Amino acid sequence: MTSYKIQDIEKSFDGKIVKNLGNNDYVIKIND
Repeated sequence: MTSYKIQDIEKSFDGKIVKNLGNNDYVIKIND
C-alpha cells in the first residue's frame, strides 16, 4: 500500500484536492 503526502498527490495529478472526504478519500480537480 502506497501512502502519499498531499503535496505529492497534487504534483502527480497536476491538480489540487478540492475536498477531503475523510477515510483517505479525496476529490481531486485535475488541471486540463
